[in-house]
Amino acid sequence: MSEILFMEKPDWVSWENICECIRTSHQTNKKWGFEMLNSRLTASELAERLKDGKCFIAIENQTVVGTVSLKIQKKSKKWWAKDIL
Repeated sequence: MSEILFMEKPDWVSWENICECIRTSHQTNKKWGFEMLNSRLTASELAERLKDGKCFIAIENQTVVGTVSLKIQKKSKKWWAKDIL
């Protein structure tokens, strides 16, 4: 088993690589009728959505094998964020 590296998204990793990882990981969910929004976004939509956030990736043998993104949303109309920000 090779080493898995965790890091903030470097420039050499494309948003297309990240989208492919997300789509692949959600294949089982789609079979059950459950689909996350991020699994349908294009690379440019994902990059735009995360422009003010951070994207972290897991790399194995120069391939993206995992991803997580964080974005702080200062203003939200979502019911769970009402009156807390």
